[in-house]
Amino acid sequence: MGRYEFFDHVADVGMRIRADSPQDLFLTAAQALMAWVGPPPEGRTLEDKLAVEAEDREELLVRWLQEILCRFHLDHAYLTGARDLTVDLERRRIEASILSKIWDEEKRNNYQEVKAITYHQLRIEQQGSEWLAAVILDI
Repeated sequence: MGRYEFFDHVADVGMRIRADSPQDLFLTAAQALMAWVGPPPEGRTLEDKLAVEAEDREELLVRWLQEILCRFHLDHAYLTGARDLTVDLERRRIEASILSKIWDEEKRNNYQEVKAITYHQLRIEQQGSEWLAAVILDI
């Protein structure tokens, strides 16, 4: 599993992610997003399919995180993990069975607002055997 850290960025927050593979990088980015939002809720785990395509790998990361954030807001689905995660950087496609817990609207005050995943200072790169990414969240 990868590692992440948050950093301040004007009125926003940034995430730096490090991992040993693209799969770990994308999953760790999603877990970092959820960690920023707040703690996972109690309850049953649901599994759902998710597929995302993009023009390049940076957009792929943004679209992946946008899908996770959209499901959080619209479906009250807090991502807790993924199975069969396939990240194909050449074809710029992700497929996964995502695992989520449903949170109760009454507990919304437990969560920090994330308005959007931005393209500002977005990057993904490979350094040796390690994959790195930086993402700014609009909060």
